[in-house]
Amino acid sequence: MKNKVLFSMFMLACLIVFPLHAQVTGLEITFGIVVEASATQIVILEYDYEEDLEKEVAYLIDPETQYEEVESYQELEPGDPVEIMYSYQGDKKVAETIKKEVLSEEDEGLDWPEDLPDINIQDDQFDDRG
Repeated sequence: MKNKVLFSMFMLACLIVFPLHAQVTGLEITFGIVVEASATQIVILEYDYEEDLEKEVAYLIDPETQYEEVESYQELEPGDPVEIMYSYQGDKKVAETIKKEVLSEEDEGLDWPEDLPDINIQDDQFDDRG
């Protein structure tokens, strides 16, 4: 359950910030959970919004691939959340940057979802009458 909550929070942040960055760089951006990583490719479990399901997707890794929060693919483990900025070479997806998402110590210590603060939303906050 904790991983689902963290992944949901991560996805929400990605939906807000990453599209802006992609417009500037011309790269596509995705995020997901590492299934496997090798010298030539990384496979992640990501959500496909068109098909409304999670699926495994492979991204090629080449010598130009850059890493953030890790030195190389060898530090990526199954279950790690990652952000990948990629481009297309023909019909292949090529990872330009792979960033491992690192949880803060504060986030790691939480026992999700019990430690989440109570949110008091009142029905009239959603009243669209102005």
